[in-house]
Amino acid sequence: MSAVPLLELRSVSKSYPGPTPVPVLREAHLSIAGGESVAIVGPSGSGKSTLLNLLGTLDTPDSGSVWFEGRDLTGLSPKELATLRNRRIGFIFQNHHLLPQCTVLENVLIPTLAAQRSAPEEAVARARQLLDRVGLGPRIDHTPGRLSGGERQRTAVVRALINQPALLLADEPTGALDRASAGEITRLLTELNLKDGLTLIVVTHSAELAGLMGRAVELRDGQLVPLNRA
Repeated sequence: MSAVPLLELRSVSKSYPGPTPVPVLREAHLSIAGGESVAIVGPSGSGKSTLLNLLGTLDTPDSGSVWFEGRDLTGLSPKELATLRNRRIGFIFQNHHLLPQCTVLENVLIPTLAAQRSAPEEAVARARQLLDRVGLGPRIDHTPGRLSGGERQRTAVVRALINQPALLLADEPTGALDRASAGEITRLLTELNLKDGLTLIVVTHSAELAGLMGRAVELRDGQLVPLNRA
């Protein structure tokens, strides 16, 4: 692991807007090294998804700063942040957000089209390799409506990996799946971290998934509190 954290929150505060703003984070700190796996847990409504959006630059803090790969992201333009997200950060959501009219392969290749109209040959080859790895090679020309829930979520995982990100963020990735499909996604995510060295941050209510991460933090009263699992 690098001496420089891959990702840091420094004194970050964030509130839900409204007539009476509701604090989500209160000068919170978090440091994550490259290659780590971290679970973020907490009760529903505590702001875990908001926190993940801050970590993934989909949202900005009210105060404090987010650092990624040794770079302060404060002040970057929306275009610069979008480029960073596309190239360095992969996202997996509870609802897969696949395009229903596109095939599995086409859905996976969508992130590669940000700067061009067609996917480069190496991206297509990588997509096919990743889909084979997760057992979706025979489904490559299927649309999402012809896939099981687990297959759709595995497609979403491959889509998140297609640009070879340094960081993978997953928001309740097993929450909408049956037990068997959830187990498949859990094994896939832990394999990506342990075998491929991909930095992984997971927001989850699943004690099983959280227990497989290298460490866990709880979002509690606006602070990120380490959980002792000994």
